[in-house]
Amino acid sequence: MTGRPPTGRTWGRRGITPRVKVSGRKSERRSLGERDYVHLLDGAHQLLKAPLIVVWDRLSTHVSKTMKALVAEREWLTVCCCPDMRPS
Repeated sequence: MTGRPPTGRTWGRRGITPRVKVSGRKSERRSLGERDYVHLLDGAHQLLKAPLIVVWDRLSTHVSKTMKALVAEREWLTVCCCPDMRPS
């Protein structure tokens, strides 16, 4: 499965190139934000009915002040961050 939209076929008069509009995601956000992650974790907690342990990389969304505040509000959520991968 590729990330490209499906190709379409059309016809047109000879010498005139038909234009086909393809709906895409150019204006939509392509990544998850802090609120999206929190909704995902809240949903998983409701389904599992158990505490969650999450291991995150150091993506800016994961270590932001907003995310830290949202995680602090949930006592059932434990977040561990991976160590930096910089060579010593």
